[in-house]
Amino acid sequence: MADSSEVDLEAVDASATDAEWGAADHTDISKTSGCSRLCNSFVTAFCVAPLVILGMCFLLGWNERRAVCSQRAISQGLEEVVEVGCDATASSGELVKFSCDLKRDGLPTFTAAADFSPFLTFQGVGLQTTAEMYQCVEKSQSKTTKDRVGGGSTTITTYTYERQWVSSHVDSSRFQKKSSRSFKDNCGEGAENPSWPSAAPATNTQHAASGSIGPYTVPHGSFLSKVPLDDPLEADSTPVGWARNGFEYTLSSTDRPNSLGSVRVRFHGNNWEHVRMTVLGRNNDGVLERWTAPDSWLCSGFQLGELRMGTHGKDELFAALQAESSVLTTVLRLVAFLVMWMGFCCIFKPLEVAADCIPWIGPCLGDKVACIIGIATCPAACGCSLGVAGAVWVVMRPVVGICMLSVFGLCLCGFVTCITVNRRAVRGGPEAQSSAPTGAEPDAQPCAPTAEQLGDQPEVQPDAPPDQQPDAQPDSQMADSPPRVASGLCC
Repeated sequence: MADSSEVDLEAVDASATDAEWGAADHTDISKTSGCSRLCNSFVTAFCVAPLVILGMCFLLGWNERRAVCSQRAISQGLEEVVEVGCDATASSGELVKFSCDLKRDGLPTFTAAADFSPFLTFQGVGLQTTAEMYQCVEKSQSKTTKDRVGGGSTTITTYTYERQWVSSHVDSSRFQKKSSRSFKDNCGEGAENPSWPSAAPATNTQHAASGSIGPYTVPHGSFLSKVPLDDPLEADSTPVGWARNGFEYTLSSTDRPNSLGSVRVRFHGNNWEHVRMTVLGRNNDGVLERWTAPDSWLCSGFQLGELRMGTHGKDELFAALQAESSVLTTVLRLVAFLVMWMGFCCIFKPLEVAADCIPWIGPCLGDKVACIIGIATCPAACGCSLGVAGAVWVVMRPVVGICMLSVFGLCLCGFVTCITVNRRAVRGGPEAQSSAPTGAEPDAQPCAPTAEQLGDQPEVQPDAPPDQQPDAQPDSQMADSPPRVASGLCC
């Protein structure tokens, strides 16, 4: 009877779910059994989680080494940099820093593509083309809930459709719910995204291979790529079929519903009104390249090379480089810690799934187990992160590393102590129970011996004077009398 009632209730829950979501024509419902979830959790715990933890340990170690070596390279560069002017180059091989103007001479002239090729050219660092097509796009959102019985889960995926400007072509033939009301209302019944028109240029960025800043030739890779292309450009004339709205050009589509297939284009180049730039790099006979810091303990091959808009002093520039390196170090530490924490939680994922399989209270109990797992594994992840970082710093900077390892040891001791106390609490104090006599109740109290145990004793008269009280047994009689064993616990 109990089994049949559980089956009937599960069927009722399933039918209720289907009735609630089945009416929506833009949703998909998928179910995962408790056995599948348990198997997946074991695979995750024994295969995926250890690899994730090891990967994050490697990332933490690499990040700490990068942080130390970057700071050393920046400090060494600050000591060796030579500030030069814009009239003549410094000695070859030196790390130079200068603030000069970008020269137009020697930069290539770029031409726009498609219909704009006869009407738009630009000479500068680069030409950026941003093109977008008005298309129907599909968005999906999934929500997974635990089943009340069986430990399984139900995933409901909802598909919605809307029209957006997108910079690349969207293949509408792969949409999941083209017969849904959402698709018909927002995109149009039977609508398809057209292919990219040949008259419209595609999103693209063209760059100059090199340019001249002051007396130096600066390559694109490490320097000119940092010049922003944010100045809007306009064509000499508007191509046929296009409409101009400020710096934006639109090619409208009239043969498709809801204007699907319309294209809008914008062009940008570097701003010639802001040509002052500060550059840091190694001078190689008038051509700048990245400067390599001298090798030190566990640090080799770390380079410096920077271009910033405007004028920046030496101290300001190097302080900004150190700040950026510190921010990157902090972000990578946080990411590695969070991912490692997730890895530790995945190790104990089977406990949560097993709790979900308990009838009636399974989902609630599983959520509580997951919360406990997250709280319990946080110190382990924190300690492991500090341990890896501290190990690297012990080798490279012992004082800081020893402090980090000390914190790691405290976290580890706290974690082990917490586990030990919990185990003793679950066992009900085994050490205290083992010290008690066999067969004795823990709460039993000692009591007075019985009359049979005491034997015949002379009666004491309360009103009699002291010299008339009965004498106590002599020591010889007490020694000759057999010992009486008194019970120490009440029955």
